[in-house]
This record gives sequence, C-alpha cells and structure tokens, in this order.
Amino acid sequence: MPHHLYEIRPRKDHRGVDLISDALPFGQPVVWRAKRNQQRSQLRRRRALRKGVEKPRQTQGLNQKSPTNEKAIHSLLRGTDGGCPLCFGQATRSPSAKSDAQETAISDLEISAWEAYKGKQADALKKYYATDYCGVYAEGFKTVDKEVADMEKTDLRDYSLADTKVAFPEAKVAVITYKVTMHSTFAGQDTSGTYNSASVWIKRSGKWLTVFHTEAKAQ
Repeated sequence: MPHHLYEIRPRKDHRGVDLISDALPFGQPVVWRAKRNQQRSQLRRRRALRKGVEKPRQTQGLNQKSPTNEKAIHSLLRGTDGGCPLCFGQATRSPSAKSDAQETAISDLEISAWEAYKGKQADALKKYYATDYCGVYAEGFKTVDKEVADMEKTDLRDYSLADTKVAFPEAKVAVITYKVTMHSTFAGQDTSGTYNSASVWIKRSGKWLTVFHTEAKAQ
C-alpha cells in the first residue's frame, strides 16, 4: 500500500501551523494555513453574535503563541513513544492508476481475441463478441458468425500490435486503436501487411464485449 508523509510544522511567527506533503494537489508540496480556517470560523461567529444567535465564547486559536499547541504538534509528529513519524496510508488508488488498469484490461482483451482467432478457437472467440457485433472491412460487413466462418479460412501465422491507445468516451465504453502487423493468408491469398485497426468495447452486465472492429491496410 503506498504511503505519503505528512509534516505539521509550527510557524516561526507562532501564527498557526503549516501542513506539508507531496501528496497535496498541484504536483508540488503545498502549505495549508490553519490560521485561515480559524479566521473564517471567527468571522462566522461574529456574524452570529450580531444576529443574537450565538453567545460569545473564548477559544485558544492556533495563531496564538501556545507551548501546549506546539508540544502537542511535536508529539504527533514523533509518535507518543518517540517512534516513527506520523504517516498516512492511501487505501484507494488514484484516478490515474485506475485509468491505467482499465486501459491494460482492454488491451489484454483485444490480444486475447487475436489469440483465439489465431488458434481458430471458435467458442473462445465468440465469448469476446456482443450479439450485435459488426465488423467493417474492405470486403464488406461481418457478423459474429461471419467472423468465425472467415477465421476457418484464415492462416494467421504471427502478428504484433503497436501504437496502442485506449480511450473511454464513457465509463462503460472503450475505444482501442493500434497498428497490427501480420503474416497471414485468407483462402490461399496472401493478406500479410500492416493494418490500422480499431475496436469498440462495451461493458454489459459486468463483462466487456466488443461490438465493433475494423481494419484498413496501411498505405
């Protein structure tokens, strides 16, 4: 589990504390002024007093010079027994990490479909297709059954994917684009070359299925 180090540092002018961490926004250490929140609280309290809503009360703010405050802060940093400094764990993944994981999942599914096609595994290939799948090629349109029928006539000896990109226009829609270089024949005709390819995957009932695929031979 990744951890981030937070440091609470008393200000030299005794006007509050600084909270410093590399996990705060904008990519650089950011200083949080405790005094600002206290000033806002005092302002709200004064407004309430003018309206007769709240009785005055005395508080010892962080902006006051207080040995007790400073001692508590240093104890928090050192730990009650003088052990390791205060450290917070990040239990949830960041948005970027989650996005990377989703992109990898779609790329793996696309490769798995290619592997099933190469191995002429009809049942395995069908598991990746939605019932309303449509393939678009120079020779025409293909349904799931047409893809499987043409697979039987194809000898895909090897292939490689490059320049792979994955985008998510919606949470349950993924578009993957890439260049595929293959050595293959179809019905005895050489179909080897590099193709610009794209697939659209949709998540249905918790499962990603491809609803569209296209290939165009690169010039």
